[in-house]
Amino acid sequence: MCCWLALAAGCAADTADFAEPELDAALLAAAGHHLRQSGEVDAALPPGIDVADGVDADEAVAIALWRNPDFAATLAEVGVSRALLAESGLLQNPLLSIYFPVGPKQLEFTVTWPIEALLRRSGRIAAARADCEQVAARLLQQGLDLARDVRLAMIDRDLAAERGRIAARAAEISDGLAVAAGSRLAAGDLSAADAELARVDAAAAARERVRRVAELAGATERLCGLLAYRPAASVRFVSAATAAPPTAPTQPLDELVALALTARPDLHAAELGLAGASERAGLAEWQAARLSAIADANAKGKEGFEIGPGLLAELPLFQRGPIDSRTAEVALALRRRDAIARRVADEVAVARLALQQALRLVELDEREVLPVLTARVEQLRRQVAAGQEAEFATLPAEAALLRAEADHGDALAACRRARVELERAVGCRLPPPGGPER
Repeated sequence: MCCWLALAAGCAADTADFAEPELDAALLAAAGHHLRQSGEVDAALPPGIDVADGVDADEAVAIALWRNPDFAATLAEVGVSRALLAESGLLQNPLLSIYFPVGPKQLEFTVTWPIEALLRRSGRIAAARADCEQVAARLLQQGLDLARDVRLAMIDRDLAAERGRIAARAAEISDGLAVAAGSRLAAGDLSAADAELARVDAAAAARERVRRVAELAGATERLCGLLAYRPAASVRFVSAATAAPPTAPTQPLDELVALALTARPDLHAAELGLAGASERAGLAEWQAARLSAIADANAKGKEGFEIGPGLLAELPLFQRGPIDSRTAEVALALRRRDAIARRVADEVAVARLALQQALRLVELDEREVLPVLTARVEQLRRQVAAGQEAEFATLPAEAALLRAEADHGDALAACRRARVELERAVGCRLPPPGGPER
């Protein structure tokens, strides 16, 4: 019976909770996307992703979680921690010492087996399991961070494309104003200095258009870098710039903070780090007094072959094991957890406030600024059509409208960024008002 108990104790610890299906389910619940399985290493894209009709934000996140090398490296760390967890349940091998007979000396051998390894087995498994869970939680947090970064990169690319459109139209208007200034200069209605200033403005607008084209190219490259995937020239990214702005969360701040403290994987990882440090501190007490069982045998004794049991103990007179360092590790893990909890609450509050402020700017633009400028442009166009105004009379008003549209685009992008940051701060996708979780 004792042999069977020893064999059972020497078995590896169970690591089924950290297999790929379990990690995939956890990532799906946290980020809304699947994990790349080991049997799918040859697949360039996740199942169900068709880039032929364009790549939207959700598809971009799925591709990044599938292909990003940093995320894949953290996934490999989970495999290492699983192996360490399995090894934590194994016992140390016994030691065999043999003394060969030379002259009158008899043959002797000793078998030594560390007993404390059996006594500390459950503690080792608990500490290794906490470490494995911590790495898995870090993987989920990195998945949330990667999803946030991809969505922000998509927003930046959409904003760069919208700014490029506005810059192109502004260049056309500046060219028209320069032509009008030349006509007025020829008619004697404008000074040469003012006409030259109009030409300088047109050149500056052309320069801005070139800069915005380069900005769009850079934003696209940064997005492709996160995805670790560069689509063919025929594949396009689907813009969400014309979509309705995100809505503010209906939950009060304290509810969002409470949700974040429950859902954030990095906070959970810090709590697991504290648990692992506590387990290792408990194991350090055992390391202060090592105990081993001995079986000693002689080939020739007074009555022939002799064998007998014994104990080998380390007396903790001068060194008591790494107790102080493990205690300090527990204190450090506790401070780290508290710091992360404080940071989580701050991130939720900052992102929620940023979303509310950006939404107020969007509402102000849509209620008071854009309608007035749009109406002015339409009025001038009717007057030009009726011959009441000159042909270029609408250009200054159109330029003012373009500037307002650019500001409005910045506010919309700020809304989307704040919403993405808020969902990352909370640790999950927030449901729209009256709707299910996305």
